[in-house]
Amino acid sequence: MNNIKKLLILITLITFAFSEDSLNIDNLLNSIEVKNDLSSKTKLENSGVRYIYTRNDIDRMQARNLKDILKSAYPLGYSENRYGLSDPMTGSGTTQPFVSSSIRVFIDDQEISNGLYGSGLITMGDMDIGFVDHIELYSGNPTYEFSTEVTFSLIKLYSKVASKDGGNKLLINYGSYDASHTSFYNSANLGKDWAYFTYISQNNDKRKKYTSHTTKLSRDKKDTHIFTSIYNKDNHIILDAFTQKRDSFINRSLDATPTDATMEIDNLHLGYNGSYNKFSYLISYDYGKANSNFKDDAGSIRSAVVNSKASVLNSDIKYTHESKRNKFIFGAKHRLKKYKYDQFTLNTIDVEILVPTANLNNTQQTINTIFLENQYSIKENSIITTGINKSSIKNNNSIQDDKILMYRLGFTNTNDKWIFKTLFSHNEKVLDPYMVSGEGVYITPGKKKPQEENLFMENISYEKDNNKYEIILSKLKTKNHLLPIGTFNNVPGFIDNYNKIIYIRSAVAGYTYHYNEYDKLYTTVGYNKIDNLPINDLLKEYSFTVLNLNKYNSYDIFNEFLYYKNNIGKRDYIDYSMGITYHKTQDLSISLKGVNLLNKAKKSNYVRINPSNGSTESSLSISSIDRSITITLEYTF
Repeated sequence: MNNIKKLLILITLITFAFSEDSLNIDNLLNSIEVKNDLSSKTKLENSGVRYIYTRNDIDRMQARNLKDILKSAYPLGYSENRYGLSDPMTGSGTTQPFVSSSIRVFIDDQEISNGLYGSGLITMGDMDIGFVDHIELYSGNPTYEFSTEVTFSLIKLYSKVASKDGGNKLLINYGSYDASHTSFYNSANLGKDWAYFTYISQNNDKRKKYTSHTTKLSRDKKDTHIFTSIYNKDNHIILDAFTQKRDSFINRSLDATPTDATMEIDNLHLGYNGSYNKFSYLISYDYGKANSNFKDDAGSIRSAVVNSKASVLNSDIKYTHESKRNKFIFGAKHRLKKYKYDQFTLNTIDVEILVPTANLNNTQQTINTIFLENQYSIKENSIITTGINKSSIKNNNSIQDDKILMYRLGFTNTNDKWIFKTLFSHNEKVLDPYMVSGEGVYITPGKKKPQEENLFMENISYEKDNNKYEIILSKLKTKNHLLPIGTFNNVPGFIDNYNKIIYIRSAVAGYTYHYNEYDKLYTTVGYNKIDNLPINDLLKEYSFTVLNLNKYNSYDIFNEFLYYKNNIGKRDYIDYSMGITYHKTQDLSISLKGVNLLNKAKKSNYVRINPSNGSTESSLSISSIDRSITITLEYTF
């Protein structure tokens, strides 16, 4: 970015920052908010494309896990990688543990981070959401106000509160493959404006098994999850902790025939955020421990043990100045990541002996960030949004240090029925810590350039009576894309900078019809075109979704239809799900839900290579969404 562009953005920010006029920025933001959704907690009124799943939506869809929401959400979708972990951006040729770190997850405005892999989505993507009141999804590089690192999509979970969910609730369900889930919450006021919400769940997530040659592949998972929130108007303390034991699917097996593939994961998040006058502040701590064991009877890697510990310390402070026309935010953030491999062996030999370029002595990454954002109402129905974000990334023993600059410019215009949003943003993404320490293991040796993304997006919506129409048009230009295209020691599949520019052009049309205050029909039609991919060069994707929510007497009914097709596989994928909830009393309900009932949901391809001669075998085509039926009992007391 040249100095002229930097100067223009800074002038725009500073010129408007302290302007006074008769227009009221809060009223205009609230007007945009009301037209977009009913959520009373939304903070990003004027940021990118937004989808809100209200409490009513979540309950009636019987969404028990975050993936129940993500699978139909633009532009995320839901996929799992070779390790059976949530990884929406994974590709068929990707063997890395996680590549979706630019999708960030927040609980009550606190980010759930991972010291090695960046985003908490790696373990939160299939986590139960029984503690969640509503969910906000943002895309299009939405804001610098929340996340410290690059964020292309933002997932904000808001927990339940005592004023709405005081008392106790027990939920028990049982489903296909002998899967089961039990959860309980308790919530009450503590006095003096303080309240709490506590949630605990145990999940035995047994799933469909697949066969590769004669080997059964499993993605089963058992976990215990605890969430506690203590809060008042200006202060919020949350504790989120879970422990998991899970089968890790294909793992490192070349031909997808592991003899043993398991993981044990422990995670802890403890955070506090608050506000005083014009200042808001946050401090949080994330700790994660992961032990992975892998064995195979063929291939160059017959065994792998990867035991790691990682922590993230976050702190930030923000100052907000509001005038009649303007809302100006300035913030500074500090993020300290520490990580250590207690054991990292391949074929029982330390990885640093087998791969001398591996840099396990790099055990710390520090990110310091300052940002400015400004929302300025040029007239009573129009807002200009500007933002700039400067970050310094330093590692304690690596050449992968970087200084990055990101910026965004947006314009929003609204009237009684129309909303027009235009956004341009520039993002830069650097290597996650596990890659920084994994030269010759996950990435090719040598300094990597930051991945650069320029996004232009237009979002138009029209609302009249019970009807809402929406169009989203976007063009994303990516330079230095970090992809598994590199070769090291004659072995392919290592992460390296791609020397071609990738273009992604998207168009989505949506329609929402509200039958009444509670019931609605929601549909979308989508088209995605990706140029200059390393293998297939051109990918065209087509999608269609329908969600219908209805109430009849004491019954809540939902139907969901998802369609997907691309120009490569040319297969029609259909995910039809439906459910019904019977409310016997206000406090007792019984639900029945079927997911992927036609067993034709979108599938991912997992590459297989013959370990004896290196030839490519037919890929495994497996869906991340199992066909299943679940019955649930809920009792509130």
